Amino acid sequence: EPDYDLMEDEQLVFIANRPRIEFKADIEPHESSIYRERESRVPPPQHILLLGWSDILYDILFELNAHATVGSEVTVVANLSELELTDMLDEPLRASLTNLDLDIRLGDATERVVYEGMDVNSFGSVVVLADETTDEDADTRALRVLLRLSEHADFAEFQDRLIVELI
Repeated sequence: EPDYDLMEDEQLVFIANRPRIEFKADIEPHESSIYRERESRVPPPQHILLLGWSDILYDILFELNAHATVGSEVTVVANLSELELTDMLDEPLRASLTNLDLDIRLGDATERVVYEGMDVNSFGSVVVLADETTDEDADTRALRVLLRLSEHADFAEFQDRLIVELI
């Protein structure tokens, strides 16, 4: 990535099509025209809300874990039974998510009761998944979740932080 910082134990490897590469130390120190000294700062932990269940949820969790700051919290609201959810998010999976704290809530994201006591505007991102765990069309269900969210979130401030999966 363009903003990737090399750690002390990492190395750069240069590959060239010439038979021999020689390093010549400059007499004068080299000054890059691109690099600028900057203060490194650790981004704050993220707070993400995932609504619904889809097989893509595993990929989302692994990607978030790879890029999120330690202590980031992911709240998953799924319309599954506790037994189904325990099977799908088993202990080895949870243990592999070292940067994420999972908050699992059982419930139907189209129902008002799921959002009681939850400040939807406090989440950095909200993802509505194309949930195919019910007989209802996944896209119709996603739109119903959006309608319910509109009762609890200010979409004027929220529009850049909302992702919806449609089939």
